[in-house]
Amino acid sequence: MSRFKKINPRLVLIVLFILVVGVISYNLGKNNSDSSRSKNGNTASSQKPETKGKIKYPAGWTESDTLLPDEINANVILKVRRHNPDATVTARAQSGKLASDFKIEDLPDGVAKKLSKEINNFKLVDKKVTTVNKHKVVEIHYTDKNTVYNMIIFPFSNKTYYLTLSVDKGNYDKVSADYSKIQQAFGEYVTSQSQSN
Repeated sequence: MSRFKKINPRLVLIVLFILVVGVISYNLGKNNSDSSRSKNGNTASSQKPETKGKIKYPAGWTESDTLLPDEINANVILKVRRHNPDATVTARAQSGKLASDFKIEDLPDGVAKKLSKEINNFKLVDKKVTTVNKHKVVEIHYTDKNTVYNMIIFPFSNKTYYLTLSVDKGNYDKVSADYSKIQQAFGEYVTSQSQSN
């Protein structure tokens, strides 16, 4: 009994208040996320990608009509998929000015180093500065345990775009020609966007 006499009643009230607020917040968040679930159980968004209908794709590729909340948070502006073989191309747009001392030649090493720290089983295949639609871009080709990725980075003064192909390791050659066409179409889109801003 003497142990309970030492407990400060004010501390008990604070702890109870925190617990009540936590339970209410949890339930509000759960209710909000439940209301955004689609029929198949996936969380859906009514937000359409900003590129919807603005880029032509090779036959067999389908543009996503909606983006999931985590994709919106990651600034995804485009997602196209194909089947047989399964492959996905995702594009992100990151707003922000390039540093005044930015040199595109430094970007491949920096990106490869960052990816090697963030991705399990990362293996660099190639990194280089190249061109898409007469615009200098960075290409990073890498793999993880089961997937091949090819990332094209389009740096502009106020926004940087990232276009990434992901495909099972054995199927890269089957989709690389289509991916080249998507790169060109996306390159035209981002170049027109950068000129209009």
